[in-house]
Amino acid sequence: MQGSNLFHSFKEFNVGEGAKAYFTNPGEITNILTRVTGGNASNILATLGVLGPANLFLINPNGIIFGPNAHLDMGGSFVASTANSLVFDNGLEFSATNPLSPPLLTVNIPVGLRLRENSASIVNQSSAVLYLPQTNTLALVGGNVILIPVPKKVQVMQARSALLPLTRYSLMESLLKAIIALLH
Repeated sequence: MQGSNLFHSFKEFNVGEGAKAYFTNPGEITNILTRVTGGNASNILATLGVLGPANLFLINPNGIIFGPNAHLDMGGSFVASTANSLVFDNGLEFSATNPLSPPLLTVNIPVGLRLRENSASIVNQSSAVLYLPQTNTLALVGGNVILIPVPKKVQVMQARSALLPLTRYSLMESLLKAIIALLH
């Protein structure tokens, strides 16, 4: 735990059929930053949640699959990405591909997602249950983002290789600015 961020590292991260995986949200935490360092995609086949209002970031450079019964249960925003790292304003990275990188001694909020060339896919097969309250952002950021069916409110970002900025004002605003910048 560093400031308002809570860090988790997993060799593998999956939520099996009928299971529920919840992250606890201690009082001062606003962001739960989770990386998967192993070589397999994450399969979210049931409920993934946060016990509180914190935002959840899940990065797995090997892919993320939301099965037909996947469900989000959280009070904050959710960012799922096949980026290889989260980047902070002091230049440090919370890397899934180089987990032995220098420790994060002082960090604020993440300011970007670093995607490598040919980033893995994110697949959503969830039937209308992959959503969050209207005031929160659901962002799926990866190489190929495949939505079957398309949820009501989701921000999709596909990239070959990029550093996508995130700001403290709004994940949605930051992702839209990044999309506009990549289109120009």
